[in-house]
Amino acid sequence: MKNSLYDEQLDYDFASWFFGDSMEPAYLNGEVALIKQTGFDYDGAIYAIEWNGQT
Repeated sequence: MKNSLYDEQLDYDFASWFFGDSMEPAYLNGEVALIKQTGFDYDGAIYAIEWNGQT
């Protein structure tokens, strides 16, 4: 897998790491998701949920 470097500021509210293989092949163990809170939801989207202090 290639590493990507960005020289621009990315707009996100928080970051979370993927652990395990439940999201493969789209997202791999150890990758980071940069998450922007929008207030919108729609079918087919991937969501980050916080429950009792865990995501």
